[in-house]
Amino acid sequence: MSDPESMDGPPPFEDPFDGDDVEQRIYGTILQTREPTTASAVAERAECDSKTARKYLDWFTDLGIVTRHDGHPATFERNDAYFEWRRIDQLATENSLEDIRERVRELSARIADYESKFETESPEALDAVAVADAHAE
Repeated sequence: MSDPESMDGPPPFEDPFDGDDVEQRIYGTILQTREPTTASAVAERAECDSKTARKYLDWFTDLGIVTRHDGHPATFERNDAYFEWRRIDQLATENSLEDIRERVRELSARIADYESKFETESPEALDAVAVADAHAE
């Protein structure tokens, strides 16, 4: 009999794709990449044959999920525009146009409040340590 507590929680970090089929492993691997990656590197990470990885990466390219960069060897990277489009489509499907407009107005007002409060237009321009020190005083 197995220990029921061992089935709770996420899979062990050492094997994040345990139980996934090869397509899911390749998809998960490409989602985690931050720069163009070769099919053989994807195959190694997804624990599959390079030919199999290439087949799925070409299919994901056709679907727009992945961008292929020709070269020797060809490299592949996640197409962020595809995922942005999917999120926009999901929001449009689940919300009315008026709900979306209202949420944009709320968020725009919130951004303006932060810009005024911290006297900056960009979070990157903010010195978080100086702000924390100023609020601690």
